[in-house]
Amino acid sequence: MSSTTLDCALKYLACGWSPVPAPSRSKNPGEAIGKGWQRLRLTEDDLPKYFSNGNNIGLLLGEPSGGLVDVDCDWAEAASLAPLSCHQPA
Repeated sequence: MSSTTLDCALKYLACGWSPVPAPSRSKNPGEAIGKGWQRLRLTEDDLPKYFSNGNNIGLLLGEPSGGLVDVDCDWAEAASLAPLSCHQPA
């Protein structure tokens, strides 16, 4: 069974992460939201409005998502070291 974008947004929100919409085939939330997208904090009630129209999903990083970070591991050396840097929060 496949999940919809809305299902994924709900799961992300339940993890304490802050989802933001981006247009289909885009990574730019500003194209969907406009200026100020970095300040967008959606609630569960807001999500159907933003994720029922084929939008992509992005996540606000840092404080809005409980310190979530994104690391590109484009090099084999970085990918091999990535598991060593992972730890469970205290």
